[in-house]
Amino acid sequence: MSSAVIIFTVKLYNALRGGRLGLLITSVVCIMAVLVFSAVYVLLNLDSIPIGYIAVDNPYRSAREIIAETRSVIKGNRGELARLYIDYFRCLPLIMLILPMLIIRPMMYMSTAIFVHEKTEQNNRKTEEKEQTAAAV
Repeated sequence: MSSAVIIFTVKLYNALRGGRLGLLITSVVCIMAVLVFSAVYVLLNLDSIPIGYIAVDNPYRSAREIIAETRSVIKGNRGELARLYIDYFRCLPLIMLILPMLIIRPMMYMSTAIFVHEKTEQNNRKTEEKEQTAAAV
């Protein structure tokens, strides 16, 4: 994905090389392209984001169990996870400066891990309540 953005940037820059106005237009278009590509990429891959976190937390589970748990975590929480990632798109100009990327990326991964952990705990509590209700009846 990033190589496509770089190629697009170079081609656009070469096409608009007509001075400072061309550079400004190129910069704005490139930033917009990165935002659009990033948003589309994240929205298309929301279902697979928690897989790595759940697999690390449960190393002895099978792949089918992990995928099933991932689906249960995402079910009903897709909007929340999308909002979490969209909030980080506001930091994109800072991420492009590289130094703050050392702060923002780990914070993004940590907030995603906390999100997945909280939703997994909620699912576990709901499952336990259903089992207790079924055992009481």
